[in-house]
Amino acid sequence: MTEKKELSHREAVERLKRFGITGEKVYLIDLILLIEMMWADGHAQQGELDVLENYLKKHIDSVNRRTGCEVLRLQDARDFVKPYINKRPSPESIKNLRELVKPISFPCDSRMTDKLKDELLHVVIDVGASSVTDYPYALDERFNTEEKQCLFNVMQALS
Repeated sequence: MTEKKELSHREAVERLKRFGITGEKVYLIDLILLIEMMWADGHAQQGELDVLENYLKKHIDSVNRRTGCEVLRLQDARDFVKPYINKRPSPESIKNLRELVKPISFPCDSRMTDKLKDELLHVVIDVGASSVTDYPYALDERFNTEEKQCLFNVMQALS
């Protein structure tokens, strides 16, 4: 079996253009992982939206701090996620976008990158744990099967 070649940052930026994601919007691509988890159970629920909104503020502050200037505003992030919240993205679109997160947001290994990945994974877990679709649920069903698979997909995409 041949190993899949990793995309370069440049190749990933070119692929993002196919989705209409250009310019400073590329700094928002990692939000796709939260959207993927939000839709994993088939519903974008209020608790998940609340976790997402809270993270948007932190994410924008982090991006602006790392770049040393204001490249994004909170409204930019809200505008970026809005189409994905209003209508569930196709599994193929999500998969294609997920594959672009690492080369765009985490192109090299470093302590800072590891910290940012961990923060993102924490929020992905928070989104998945914030709402359930069925009550009562068994002890091992706080995350349903689809959410568990989504978490594995996200972890693999970031590794």
